[in-house]
Amino acid sequence: MFIEFKKQSWDKNDYIQLQNFLYQNVDATYREFNKKIVKTKLPLLGVRVPIIRKLASNIAKGNIRDYLKICKDETFEEALLHGFVLAKLKCDFKELIFLFDDYITVFENWAICDMTVSSLKQFTKNQKAGYDYLIECINSENPWKVRVGLLLMLSFYINEFYIDDIIKNCKFVSSRSFPSISLTYDYRKPDYYVKMGNAWLLSVCFIKFPAKTKTFLEKYEIDEKTYKMTVCKITDSKRVPNERKLYLKKLAKNYPSQKA
Repeated sequence: MFIEFKKQSWDKNDYIQLQNFLYQNVDATYREFNKKIVKTKLPLLGVRVPIIRKLASNIAKGNIRDYLKICKDETFEEALLHGFVLAKLKCDFKELIFLFDDYITVFENWAICDMTVSSLKQFTKNQKAGYDYLIECINSENPWKVRVGLLLMLSFYINEFYIDDIIKNCKFVSSRSFPSISLTYDYRKPDYYVKMGNAWLLSVCFIKFPAKTKTFLEKYEIDEKTYKMTVCKITDSKRVPNERKLYLKKLAKNYPSQKA
């Protein structure tokens, strides 16, 4: 049974009720599945995403700001809910960016990062200001913030106006390096998620603007790991003709050794 959380004010007891609701909707099978694909230091309850989205929509009908003052990021689900609710806040775009930038500090896994970024529909109506912000993101020393910038481009900016600049930014991000320290809760290093985000962005650029992206890939101007991830993402797509996939595989195979 769904409990109403459309509240005009939130207190400690209200939030405990919300946490109890999450625990009542735990799916143990889904939790074990999610643990295999989401590496997080946060406790993972196993609440399915559609339930969390529905809960966020319900909260958003009430006083969002009051919820945001009291919400916690103690579990994966709470952190994800935080982002979904924040994305529904109707406010000045500068305020949204301020709040979202603070929220980024809790990012430590691809799932929360990617799902919350794609929910920020306000970027569609604030393209210039949003693009200025994502440029700030890709210049950050925080690899998760860099991934945010890449995913913002992927979600809201792959169009005729921005495509050339996006490709330049993909080259720039590829040239960057991050501390080579392993995450305590994941065997991968932080820059893996930057490279994968960059590859994902380039693969969608190829699908939407094949000629421009193909010309870029023929120049081998990104690092080998990102390059091969990009080709893998493209060749996995059903929207790319087989002859193009074969051509890109050949390009990847012939990646110049001096660039490796």
